[in-house]
Amino acid sequence: MSERTSWSQSANELYPHIRAVAAGMLAHMRGEPNPPEAYQSMIILHGQTQGRSTRLISTLLSAHRPYVQGSMKSGIFGDVPSDLAPSIAKEVRETGFAMLPMKLPQPMIDRLTDFARTNEANFKGGDVEGRGLFDAATPRARIYSFPARDCLRSPDIQDVLGDEFLLSLAGRYLGVTPIVDLLTMWWSAVFEEGNASEAAQLFHFDMDKPRWLKLFIYLTDVDESAGPHVYVERSHRLRNDKVGSLLRRGYTRIPDADIVDAYGADSLRSIGGPAGTIFVADTIGFHKGLPPTGRERLVLQLSYATTLFGGASTPVPMPSPVTPTLAAAMKRRPKTYALFRG
Repeated sequence: MSERTSWSQSANELYPHIRAVAAGMLAHMRGEPNPPEAYQSMIILHGQTQGRSTRLISTLLSAHRPYVQGSMKSGIFGDVPSDLAPSIAKEVRETGFAMLPMKLPQPMIDRLTDFARTNEANFKGGDVEGRGLFDAATPRARIYSFPARDCLRSPDIQDVLGDEFLLSLAGRYLGVTPIVDLLTMWWSAVFEEGNASEAAQLFHFDMDKPRWLKLFIYLTDVDESAGPHVYVERSHRLRNDKVGSLLRRGYTRIPDADIVDAYGADSLRSIGGPAGTIFVADTIGFHKGLPPTGRERLVLQLSYATTLFGGASTPVPMPSPVTPTLAAAMKRRPKTYALFRG
């Protein structure tokens, strides 16, 4: 079979998915719900084009919303150097992730861990599903998660959500005014039973939206016994035949051996640190969370996207009143908080 015939055959196979995505994008721009078939086709195209299609989708849907720098002289980190966000964004573009030089203030860590221990969370694993308080000594499932609605009851999480430096970092990396499309917090327990893939503890890439940046804040000390995050360096952009083979498998979990074969063992970066450690990652690159073996892990996560097109996004009710930090941010950047409703 000639190269031209092979390309033509491939284009014919992809055409229904291109058409589904185009129709979904038009529906999204009309303010209609994202069609599930468009989302599934977006995932398929991502694998078949080694990520080129998702970059194009993101550009088409967000080019009209360029990023505008705001003031960074107030917020949870105080006065931040003006060149810090561009520097971190550059590092993420090169490697796929970056550690922030500052930590979350200790009083916020204390209040958030207390919140997570004294409020019920959703737990799920295997045949077990329910809601209850997390008990590290007797967990009923591997993961206890707090959805956005629960997280917003914490004034400290509201201040993280409205922090101008974090918004600036996301905007610098994405090149557009970011949209918060995910807010969650979860416990990872020392748990012997169940399938690790249910807790994202096998290598995978994320694909909820065409393009995004995720923020992770460790609220407990994370060493090898607490299950650190592992990121495959440069996997957000490195492409070759072996990588293409992995992506064509679709939205699935990947064995460690296949990741090492494609990227090399020296590309695996284990990310630990004391409570308050903050890092950002473009999780279109391969990553996983190692299962805790000695002690539990508590993580707060936000995701900043270029568009809400993609996987279904459920509107989140905003409590009243909100903190002054978040109120000011919502006034300055209403598009950023389009998912949140008062």
